[in-house]
Parts: sequence; C-alpha cells; structure tokens
Amino acid sequence: MWKVEIVRIYKSSNLLCEYEDKVIFEVNSLAEASEITSTFDKYAVGEYKYSITRKKENKEGEE
Repeated sequence: MWKVEIVRIYKSSNLLCEYEDKVIFEVNSLAEASEITSTFDKYAVGEYKYSITRKKENKEGEE
C-alpha cells in the first residue's frame, strides 16, 4: 500500500497570508500513485507539492 500526499499552496489576494490544502490518497501500486500525480501535473492550478511513501501494513492481530 502506498500513500500519496498532495499539498496545494496558495496566497491571499493581498499576499499577506499563505494557505495550504492537503489531500491524501491510499493506493495499491506505484502505477496508481503515478496516475494521481500526473493528473495534478496536468490540471492543477497554482503551486503544489507531493510525496509518495510506502504505508506500513500491520500484521493480522496487530494495531
């Protein structure tokens, strides 16, 4: 399992404040993660950053 975290950064109209929106996707393969980031590369407006990390999976019976 992989976690894709995308953060969009934008500023207020007077440029005094900076805001962030964050979205997190969990996918089964790097191909799916790549598809998500490619979509943001193609359609996202403004500045954004992303990270892809491997999600630790718990063994049965563990929390």
